[in-house]
Amino acid sequence: MGLDIELLDRKVPEHVKSKILNDADISVSLLELWSIKEAAYKALPELAQTDIWLNHFRIDRHDYELIDSPFKGSWHQEKRGNILISTAKLPK
Repeated sequence: MGLDIELLDRKVPEHVKSKILNDADISVSLLELWSIKEAAYKALPELAQTDIWLNHFRIDRHDYELIDSPFKGSWHQEKRGNILISTAKLPK
């Protein structure tokens, strides 16, 4: 399982946009996408966490996929006060 927590007023620098976005991603804010992909990255087995950019993840409505790999899972995101919480998990 992967977890990412962000302050809702955090600004994701514009220059990292190309390292985050994938043409197949759902349409959400850059911060929301960043947080989902961070959680998905953290859900991967440690040996798979090498040389991966966040734009290698494809984010669907409630699923994610690491492109050209066997890793596919689900994600959830919620806002609590001024906090954004994203979780991701791989199937057992």
